[in-house]
Amino acid sequence: MREVDILLKNCDIITVNTSGEVIRKGCLAVDNGTIVAIGDEETAAQFSGKTNIKNRIVCPGFVNAHTHIAMAYFKGLADDIDLHTWLNRYIWPAESHWLSDEFVYNSSLHGIAELLLNGVTTFNDMYFHSRSTARAAQKAGIRAVLGEGVVDFPLKLHPNSTSMIDYAVAASKEYAPRIQFAIAPHAVYTCGATSWEVAFQAARDNGLQLHYHLAETKKEVEDAREALGTTPVRYLYKNGWLGKNVTAAHCVWLEDEEIEMLAESGTSVAINTKSNLKLASGFAPVVKLLKAGVNVCIGTDSVASNNNLSILEELSITSRLHKTLNNDPTCLPADQMLRLATINGAKALGLEKQTGSLEVGKAADLVLFSSDSIEAQPIYSPVSHLVYTLNSSNITDVFIEGEAVLKNRKLVNLDTCEILEKAVRYSALIKGKK
Repeated sequence: MREVDILLKNCDIITVNTSGEVIRKGCLAVDNGTIVAIGDEETAAQFSGKTNIKNRIVCPGFVNAHTHIAMAYFKGLADDIDLHTWLNRYIWPAESHWLSDEFVYNSSLHGIAELLLNGVTTFNDMYFHSRSTARAAQKAGIRAVLGEGVVDFPLKLHPNSTSMIDYAVAASKEYAPRIQFAIAPHAVYTCGATSWEVAFQAARDNGLQLHYHLAETKKEVEDAREALGTTPVRYLYKNGWLGKNVTAAHCVWLEDEEIEMLAESGTSVAINTKSNLKLASGFAPVVKLLKAGVNVCIGTDSVASNNNLSILEELSITSRLHKTLNNDPTCLPADQMLRLATINGAKALGLEKQTGSLEVGKAADLVLFSSDSIEAQPIYSPVSHLVYTLNSSNITDVFIEGEAVLKNRKLVNLDTCEILEKAVRYSALIKGKK
């Protein structure tokens, strides 16, 4: 009998492998951070575990494909207004005043704590001072791709967009392997052609991911037509600024031909349903994107525009919304939705060989759910149950590369009391300034 670090027994194992296999009353063995066996009770009999856990629903760790995690302290700062007013009147002024390495580090710790409580094991971020977010991510033990934001106006940390790009490139050589860096041109309306070209060349030269906002609002598209003579998607496509190493967030206002451009270029699209609903930005054409072969993944956007980081809520609301929009209760079924939040997100970030599904040889990025409650019973389909019934309070444990980062709903590497105390202190300061 082989002893392993972790042995899960009598669990419903949702693999998200290519065949969508679900093993009822199955087992999963982890050793040295890697999944070494998945199977039934007969497989379980071959192992003993240093840590043994029973009677859980188990799925791959969620991938939050679009966040601004250090905006945690701006949660609820400005609600019930449109995106451009929200940015220009509230968020950008607040960022101009408050952003520093210390602020970003502490706010990132808060946001990452919320990610872990929601079963997220990998997040794709876009913000500033990303080295500070990297320090927070390292402390928490989470996997991250951190995009340093690029804009065409000076910031406290950066005099120009070239400085922002150079920062991302330099940082990418300092952290490995769980923390990666990306270049993140904010949007067509904040970056000119020179910044786009330099960003893409730097990404090509250094093998980095790119991450940006695209076609989020009707106003963005209309302004691009006026300023550039074309739409944001067509503008990027014509200049070669789409691609397989790109995650484009939102993609709400798309024409059919533009969907084909995204598919042809291999660009991944990270939808953000709840944020778009709250800001009344519109609905991403998810069904059309998937039908065209676009790799669609899912993000939460920031808590300043969402206002939480629950991937489960995103899945449930997205599926229900698009069933109604398409007048088709069969579209976006639970198994397809779960892929958006796991393997599709991993593919977008070039991490599909490491994470995103439960398969032998992959990293043990796991989320464990308890079903031992009135509202969680009975269970007929674990996958449907995950998408339509359970919520984040049902998450008991989270492992990243076999390391427990959430255990019995308690954060392992982070001090919850300290995080809460700092949130109260910063919110008082921000409120006083506001």
